[in-house]
This record gives sequence, structure tokens and C-alpha cells, in this order.
Amino acid sequence: MNKKNKSIIILFFVTIALSLYVSCNQLGLTKEKSDNTTLAVAAVLATRSTTTAPSALTYTGSPYTVTTGSAITTRTPSVTGTVSSCTSSPTMPTGLSISATTCAISGTPTVTQAATTYTITASNSVGSTTASISITIATGSTCTSGTSAGTTALANTATLNTGTDCVANVSTCMDGALPAWIKDNFKCAIGYVSGTNYAFKSQNVPNTKSYYYTAYVGQTPNTTYPLYEGLPSGNSKAGTNVIASQNFVYSIPATASKGTGTDSTQGGLVSIGITTNGIAIFNNAAAPPDTLAVEALTFDNYMGHPNNTSTYHYHAGVPKVCDNTTSTSNSGACANSALIGVILDGYALYGQKCDNGTANTSDDFIPTLDSLHGHTAVTQHFPTATYHYHYANDTTATIYTLMGSYFYGNKGSVSN
Repeated sequence: MNKKNKSIIILFFVTIALSLYVSCNQLGLTKEKSDNTTLAVAAVLATRSTTTAPSALTYTGSPYTVTTGSAITTRTPSVTGTVSSCTSSPTMPTGLSISATTCAISGTPTVTQAATTYTITASNSVGSTTASISITIATGSTCTSGTSAGTTALANTATLNTGTDCVANVSTCMDGALPAWIKDNFKCAIGYVSGTNYAFKSQNVPNTKSYYYTAYVGQTPNTTYPLYEGLPSGNSKAGTNVIASQNFVYSIPATASKGTGTDSTQGGLVSIGITTNGIAIFNNAAAPPDTLAVEALTFDNYMGHPNNTSTYHYHAGVPKVCDNTTSTSNSGACANSALIGVILDGYALYGQKCDNGTANTSDDFIPTLDSLHGHTAVTQHFPTATYHYHYANDTTATIYTLMGSYFYGNKGSVSN
């Protein structure tokens, strides 16, 4: 080998040696550094080798519309990986905040704003991921005991307002101080906070067509009324009962509490709860000597009917609320996790399924219930496990009903 080639080879190895020395010196691995420093650097390198950047940050339900003065439903995203920091650009609106570790958004907005896009960044020491959401903040409605329920609805002139999805001239007002699960879901009634109670005022007229939107001449119904329609095949009329406007006033505990479980739903109350479309919920019994299974044969296409005081009500499914359609069968109605209403003791009422605390319907399930039609679990509206009722098969009625024979909680009051 000639001298020139030897020189090149020597220079090559010297260069490599110097590079290794510099790298080791920067990492604290040279002999001059202490053993503790070496271990610390090794730990950092080990951490960097196992930590990955977060990814797939996702919020469900955006765009969000919330109202001033009302706590929002906490919006907790899903994300893959470990998150050590969450930020928002621009910063969250006044009254709302974002968790630094979960990126959950919560709080009570105080200032209105038009739709605004927020970029949420979840990060750790390795990298970050982002998601965009839109938040609109509207002025919370103001409703009180003095707010009118609207002009009295008359069967011969009643029509549906497609804008409100209520009978025309029936007012909807859900006060901004009500919790989101009520003010965002209830309509065709007036709702507000009264002391330690939630209060509802309702004309109690269904926002659907019905055989009972009529008047009788003898035993013959007037079929010309705008919301009149025939009965389901095989059903027969409930005497000459018809629909008429009512004056229901509910006072329901804002903080539901467990009772004895022996307070009967058949105790002579004019109603045991209110549906999200403002209609009275009745118990699981029929007027003697009928059984509810027999009385169900007088239901209209939306599984409701009036009693002899013209009070329209539901004992069983509420397909208008759950399915936005007519019913196919008693057991087939509300075969989902839809919010149906609230019972007089303050506990929520849902369809046959529990939503597993998510907006995703793929994980909904039929729960195991107690004898009162209820159980304790999280729902989409209650992130903390809370007692609630479900539409279910009832041993007393021998059909599916909205409620069983007893209240789980301490009930409020109702008048008409």
C-alpha cells in the first residue's frame, strides 16, 4: 500500500474517532462525567424511545351551540397517546376553560358570540396533534312562572308549526338557567327554575296527528279537523274522548334523591312526569276494570290517547320522541337510547337502551333493570353514574310501559 493511501485511511479513522468523542461528550458519556450523569442521559434516551406523539384528537358533536348563564355539557375528546399539555387558539371564551391534561372543555359561558373556530392542540415532549371545533354562544332564554304557554289550542283549528315542531300558537321557552339536558331537549312547554325545583307549564296538546283531534256527533267523529287521522288497524276508539288544551304545572326536584321505592305511581296523581314534547306521562295501570294491555288497543298511531277529561297522555312508547315516526309495535317502539322525558321525582326517562355515556349508538345496550324500570349508570347527559328509568316490559301491565308501579325518588308535585 502506498503512503498516500495509508494517509487517507489514517485520516478517515481519526475523523470517526473525533466524531465519536464529540457525541459522547455532548451526551455526558465521557470518562470525565460522573456515573450519575451517564444514567440520567440513558434514562432520557430510553424515555424518548418509548414515548410517541399524541394523535387522533377528536371532539364529537361540533359545532356546539350553548347559551350564556348555563353550564355546558363537558366536552371530553378522544385522543391516542399520552397528553401532557392542551391549549386553545384563540383562548376559550369567557367562562369556559380547557383541561391541561384531558383537553376537556367545561364551564359556564357569560358572553354571547357568533360561531367561532378554535384549534385545540394536545401535545407531549415528542409532538402534538390538533382538532378544530366551532362554538356559538347565544343569549339564554328567560322564562318564569308568568311566561305564557301560548294561545289555547283548539282541536278544530290546531295545526303544526314546522318551525317549532309544536302545535301552532303553543309556546316553547326553556330558561337558560336550566341544565343542558333539559333546555336543549324539551319543547312545546315552558320550563324554568323555581327555587330548588324545575318547573314546567304545558298545554299538553300532542305535536302529532291523532284520531282524537276531533269532536263527536253522537258516536261519529268529525274527520275534517286539520290534525285528525284514523286509528291504527285493529284499534278502537276510547269512547268519545277527545283532545283538549290543559293547564299542567309541574314542580320537579332539581336535585333528585332516593326515596323508599314504595311510593306508588298509581296514587291518584294527574300526571307522573312530562315528555320532551310537553305531554303528560301516566302510570302502568288502566282505569278499572280494564287492564293496560286492553286499553292499549285505543292508542292512536303515536301510542297516546286522551282520558275522559280530554287529557292526552302516554303510558307506553313515545315514537314521536324516540323515532320521529309512528309506532310499529309496543315492544318495537323506542328501541334506542333517546331521552323521553323526566319523571316527577327528578330522574330522567330513556328508551329501551342505555347509551353507555356516549353519543355513538354502536355501543348502546339493553340494560338490566330493577323492578322500578331503572338502574344507575352514566348516560350521554350524565357523565357521573346516575339513576334513571327506561321504557321496558312491565309485569303489571303485561306490555312495555314508560314507568313501573313505584317511584325510585322523592317526588315533586303537579297540578292541572
